[in-house]
Amino acid sequence: MSQHVSNSECTASSLASDESVTTNKSVFPRLSAMMLLQYMVFGSWYATLGLVLATHGLPMIVGLAYSVAGVAAIISPMFLGALSDRFLASQKVLGAVHAIGGVLLLLMPNIIDQGNGSLALLLIFVYMLFFQPTLGLTNSIAFRHLGSNQRLFPYIRVFGTIGWIAAGLLVGTLGLSASSHVFTVAADGALVTLERVGLHGGAAQVPLLRDALRREELVHLLTAVARLNQLPPQGARA
Repeated sequence: MSQHVSNSECTASSLASDESVTTNKSVFPRLSAMMLLQYMVFGSWYATLGLVLATHGLPMIVGLAYSVAGVAAIISPMFLGALSDRFLASQKVLGAVHAIGGVLLLLMPNIIDQGNGSLALLLIFVYMLFFQPTLGLTNSIAFRHLGSNQRLFPYIRVFGTIGWIAAGLLVGTLGLSASSHVFTVAADGALVTLERVGLHGGAAQVPLLRDALRREELVHLLTAVARLNQLPPQGARA
């Protein structure tokens, strides 16, 4: 009992939740931006996944693709959710999984262009294992920063819906609805989420890129993946 009280007091003192929202004017817009970008990543590819697969000769795996995403949604919170609750700060877990997810998304266009349905399903499953817990983590981070001002949460969460809609409009305007490069758009969104959104001070932070990987290391890694992704499909090689 005493340990529970001690942990609660530590959390309350380190967050200073009322002051964060009231006196730090950047908290609310940054939380809103976090939610906007979070759902832009998801909305960039998930809604048109079936069209993309069918256009690239993989209509037979559309149902399986959405099914493995659902299975991942059931499994992943048991592991990554527990990890963020007990061992690592939420912002570090969120930053790490978006970094990993961004790399996986960059690999997707080349795999789909090659018509490799089995590998595409595996990659979707692995990606969703990492991505699904981020939906809960962003809510958790927002609630922790709002403290007793939790009545403001709906105004923050609505930016997630706006982000989903904006992503769909962006993909459609660019003419990418049936293109495998919707995953490239989603990867860019994941990296922007890491790079641009941050809250300083307190125990919980919106993810910063440096919480997961140093910027130089990530740039080198993504450059290598991008070069690999630009290789022609196997059938087109000499």
